Amino acid sequence: MPTVPRLVTPQQSLNVTPSARIQNFANVSDMGGAMGNAIGNAADTFDRIQKQVDATATLDAENKTYEAMVKNRTSALQKQGIDALQYTPQALSNFDKESSEIEKSLKNERQKTLYAASRQRLRLQFSTELERHAAGEAKKYEASTLYASSANAAREAMRVADDQ
Repeated sequence: MPTVPRLVTPQQSLNVTPSARIQNFANVSDMGGAMGNAIGNAADTFDRIQKQVDATATLDAENKTYEAMVKNRTSALQKQGIDALQYTPQALSNFDKESSEIEKSLKNERQKTLYAASRQRLRLQFSTELERHAAGEAKKYEASTLYASSANAAREAMRVADDQ
């Protein structure tokens, strides 16, 4: 049988992780300290990522709450006169129900705590806007009622004067 010539080259060691540092530990306690540091770093990284996830979930909840506020605001601002006064509590109640449902979708206490502040801020903004609208509509309603009353009184006075 013929022999196949072989090329002899120096062997290279295979290094699976060339960028990783290999440490020689003099004793087990040195190795434990290094592992403790690695675990601490991993925990810090996990905490940072969890904070980012919580912030993103909270931002999404804020956006949904803002959309609920806009929807309820549109309905409320279309009401005129006495209807605007009567609709304000219902609009706030609708907002509260929708924002409570949004809060229930949050996964942990950190998300709920972050969301509570923005929810409260949006509710105050919404409430103030509704109260301003209702007050303006109340003034219009009062003015139109007074005008109608005075017009009726004037007509009645003219009718009485004609009867005499």
